[in-house]
Amino acid sequence: MTTVVRVDYKSLKCAVVCTSVLYLKWVVTAFKEGKAKAKYGARAPEDHFIPGSPEQNFKGADSEKAKQELSRWARITGNDLENIPFGLIIIWASLIADVPSNVLVRAASAFTVARLGHTFFYAKGKLWGRIFSHLVAQASLFTLLGASVKKVFF
Repeated sequence: MTTVVRVDYKSLKCAVVCTSVLYLKWVVTAFKEGKAKAKYGARAPEDHFIPGSPEQNFKGADSEKAKQELSRWARITGNDLENIPFGLIIIWASLIADVPSNVLVRAASAFTVARLGHTFFYAKGKLWGRIFSHLVAQASLFTLLGASVKKVFF
């Protein structure tokens, strides 16, 4: 059996833009985490050969400020790795399922903006902004899941 998948161009553009934005956001976040690790000596020992780099030992400095910043960026990066891949899978599955473009574009855009907001609020230590962003992102994905299931099975 052969199946031809019709893809709405507006939805495709949205999926590509959201994927690109979220990947770039992850790269920037990973670099920020790496910068914090370098600043506080938490990179690999051989990284002290990088010009201007302090002594590195994987553990980092013992100051409370160092521990807080290193932990915050590690958690931001970890949270991205827990949420963004599933979000992108759901966005692309919704595209293949031919979810109406008005639903896909709004939900995928909301997910993308919410993930940007989540990182911003997490980095700034703003609890309620972070929670709101997380809930918007999850609601967006549940919207896409529901629309995909409806489109495929009903």
